[in-house]
Amino acid sequence: MKGATNLENAKLFQNFMMEPENAAMLSNFARYRDGLIGSEAFYDADLKSAPEINMDADTLKRGHFSLTCEPETQQLYARIWSEVMK
Repeated sequence: MKGATNLENAKLFQNFMMEPENAAMLSNFARYRDGLIGSEAFYDADLKSAPEINMDADTLKRGHFSLTCEPETQQLYARIWSEVMK
């Protein structure tokens, strides 16, 4: 919030977005999991069951991440991205 034109409004907005229902609305739109406890109760059904964002406790402890695409698809994306960055 450093440099906010209206610091009080910035704080109000931050507090608004920290409410689980509001954070879940953004997560449902952007299709990602937020970090707020309790917001998952307000997720869309398909977001609640998406394996790429709902990892089991053992996976989280090990620090491993689920892959959202097959390895061949990831290689294709990497090749395309490498071409774009040239």
